[in-house]
Amino acid sequence: MENGGVFAKNIIFTVLFVFFATASVYCRNDLSIEVSLDKKEYRPGEKITASIAIKNISGRPIKLPLQIKLRYLFLDFKIWGEKAGTVHFTGPKIKFKYLNRCFMLRPGDVFSSYFDLSPNYHLKVPGNYWIECSYRITKDFFEIFSPDFRHGFKGCWTGGIKSKPVKFIVVSK
Repeated sequence: MENGGVFAKNIIFTVLFVFFATASVYCRNDLSIEVSLDKKEYRPGEKITASIAIKNISGRPIKLPLQIKLRYLFLDFKIWGEKAGTVHFTGPKIKFKYLNRCFMLRPGDVFSSYFDLSPNYHLKVPGNYWIECSYRITKDFFEIFSPDFRHGFKGCWTGGIKSKPVKFIVVSK
């Protein structure tokens, strides 16, 4: 009986592990995101243009919320430096008026956009920096809207993805 109890515990543990590992991999493998910069070196205060590319790698169509101005609602840029530490976002508050509906991203399709990060991230300290971008939408996000408005987002993708960090340098003037 004692061996049977250990065996049952091992089976339960294995089933739970496989379930959560599979669910975790499935969520992370729907989309991929990459961030790139227009240059490798910048001077303090110089314009920094970041490009993002969100790709559907799931093999099936995915509905994503569309913003006329995608800027910073679902995207989060993280910038940090060896000497400067985390560079905090200093931009305007998010306005929801730009959000209007979902769009379909077919398998293999890429949604891309670019952003001028200079007004919102002040890089004054010379040195090595890294940038990464995450795209996340929680299920409860859509709850803040009226039911009629929310209907346009039915079936939209929810989850989170993060790019690999990209290195760049801020040189002295």
